[in-house]
Amino acid sequence: MKSRAKYTAIGGLLMLSGLLALGGCANNDGNDWQRLVCDVDLVNGGSPVVSAFLNAGSDNIVGTDDDFQPIDMVQVIFHARPYGSTVMLPEDGAYSWFQVDGYDLIWETTEGQPDLSAHNVERGALDLRVPVYEEYASSILLVGIDMKNASWFVDVYTGDIPSFQANARFVFYGHESGSDEEVSIEAGVRVNFIGVVSED
Repeated sequence: MKSRAKYTAIGGLLMLSGLLALGGCANNDGNDWQRLVCDVDLVNGGSPVVSAFLNAGSDNIVGTDDDFQPIDMVQVIFHARPYGSTVMLPEDGAYSWFQVDGYDLIWETTEGQPDLSAHNVERGALDLRVPVYEEYASSILLVGIDMKNASWFVDVYTGDIPSFQANARFVFYGHESGSDEEVSIEAGVRVNFIGVVSED
C-alpha cells in the first residue's frame, strides 16, 4: 500500500514538472516583455490600400496628359509604453524611448495569384525614435515603381489577369534606449491591386 502511494506521488511530481517545463517554453524575450514596449497602433489609418497601375487624373480619362503612375506609401503609427502600471519610466531616463531601425516587408498571396515574393524587402532602412507615452508616425514605401513596372501589374492594367488582393506583412526591428537587445514588432495591411484609379 505504501509503495503504491509512493509511486503515485512520484508520478504526480513528474507530471507537474513536465507541465512546468512546457509552460517555461514561452518566449519571454519578445517586445511585450521589455521595460519599454513599442506597439504599432495603426497602418494606413486602419484601412486597406488600393494600389492602381495608373491614375487617370482629374478628368478620369485614360490616355490624356494628366495621367500618371502613382507609388503607394502607408503611414505607420507607433506607440511606446511601459511594460505595466508598476513600471515607471521617466521621459528623460535611460529607457525613455524606443528606436525603430529597420523593417522587413513580406508579401503573401494565395494560390493562383501572382507571386510577389520578388518584391519582398529585407532590412529596409528606417530611423525613428518613439518616446515613452507618445505616438510617432512614419511613412513606408509599400508599392514602388519596381512593382508598378512588373509584368503582372501590366497584366492587371490590360485586363489579362483580374484585380486581386494580397497581404503586406511588416516586421519592424528595434530596441529600447539603454539596451542593444533587438526585438521585433509585427503589423500588416491588405492591398487591393487594380488597373486604373482616378482622383475624383
